[in-house]
Amino acid sequence: MTSIPQTQTAWVATTRGPPSKVLQVNQDYPVPTPTKSGDVLVKIHAAALNPAGWKIMTIAPNFVWERPYIPEVDVSGVVVDANESQFSNGDQVVGLISTAVQRSTHQGALSQYVFLPASQLVLKPSNQSFSSAAGIPTVGQTALQALRTTPKTIFVNGGSTSVGIYTIQIAKSMGLRVVASASGRNEAFVRGLGADEFIDYTTEPPHVYLTRNSPTPLFSLVLDAAALIDPSLYRHSEGFIDKSGMFISVGPWPFGRGWKAGLLGTMKYLWAVLQPGWAGGVKRSWKMITVTRRQADLQKLCEMVEAGTVRPVTDSTYDFNDVLDAYNQLMGGHVVGKVVVNVIPERGGQEGEGG
Repeated sequence: MTSIPQTQTAWVATTRGPPSKVLQVNQDYPVPTPTKSGDVLVKIHAAALNPAGWKIMTIAPNFVWERPYIPEVDVSGVVVDANESQFSNGDQVVGLISTAVQRSTHQGALSQYVFLPASQLVLKPSNQSFSSAAGIPTVGQTALQALRTTPKTIFVNGGSTSVGIYTIQIAKSMGLRVVASASGRNEAFVRGLGADEFIDYTTEPPHVYLTRNSPTPLFSLVLDAAALIDPSLYRHSEGFIDKSGMFISVGPWPFGRGWKAGLLGTMKYLWAVLQPGWAGGVKRSWKMITVTRRQADLQKLCEMVEAGTVRPVTDSTYDFNDVLDAYNQLMGGHVVGKVVVNVIPERGGQEGEGG
């Protein structure tokens, strides 16, 4: 078995607040020890950032998310202690640290080592670097699970977002017709993913366009991958969603507006989705989706990536000592694909073993 150090370097959130204020580097953080048979110790090569990571860090009180803890949940790396699991030491894997594991152990992806149940890991696609593979778990499973509603035609609001990127590709592999929105500068990219029709939201709000150009047939699924806090898209959805269809949102996330504006916007959004149809509400089903960690789903995604059916998209990569810059990139908005931190530096397009 590979020699495992007792301590590691990790980025630790010490209190509530934005990453620039509360994240600190700890170069003497204990390497976690698996607590039971089947818990796998992974040497992390790359970690992908998620919007939920900095939002939890910023707003979640200690009684909800106890500090200190290591942020982020998407990892790729190498098994260094298989611990009687189905994996072997040296296996290259990708995984998603569950909320339960992160909250109970305070582990996270922004560290050099992590242990997690074997059920939260699968083998990394052999045609992907650690960096690109790290971005698969959360957004890929979110997209796959949203499409379990068995739609026929779909609209993806936010086609260039990480969830949107996977949704378009998976939907096309299922033979669905896909309409997607994004900024006009990303039209060629979104169409390249497979979108059949494109809406430039900077020219006209999607709900206005779709109301005027009602699709035939009506959409069986609208996925808001942009986490809108403005309820207009849902409020007008009777004009473009079939009666048996579904509006699914990854939000709303009331950030970047100040807490008063964010609170007011959230209340308006909740009223829009909770107001009953008989009282003037929207007569279309709505739900908010959060990823459910399923090994079978992650395995399916990695098989699709291996086959070339789905390709991960990386917006930018950062060295491990530049985590704050990575968060600045993510929080600045308008990223296309995943923001990834290379815990072990890449060498010649692949991550080296490092120390």
